[in-house]
Amino acid sequence: MPLQQSLFDRRAASIDTSFSRVERIQLDETAWIDFEPEWVSGADSLFDEIIAARNWKQRTRRMYDKRVLEPRLTAPWNLASGGPLVPPLIEEMRRSLSGRYGVEFDSVG
Repeated sequence: MPLQQSLFDRRAASIDTSFSRVERIQLDETAWIDFEPEWVSGADSLFDEIIAARNWKQRTRRMYDKRVLEPRLTAPWNLASGGPLVPPLIEEMRRSLSGRYGVEFDSVG
């Protein structure tokens, strides 16, 4: 798969679990977005790991009166499956976000 990788971010993949640079953008009284610049370091190497580690498939879906192929590959995971979330940094991300927001992030993809 062709990918234009970063010229400057060839570090090993990691995340900032401290959320030290998070900026909260308030949308209205009840909605907001948290933006954390560079929360993931080494995103290119993480992307390469994800491509190699996951079992990618093209699903079908019903559209009107027939089944059609989705125009994307997916590799979903959920906590109930009991399987490991790979690569391990994705599990670290899931736990970090679950702890920060007090909500169990139980699926990916």
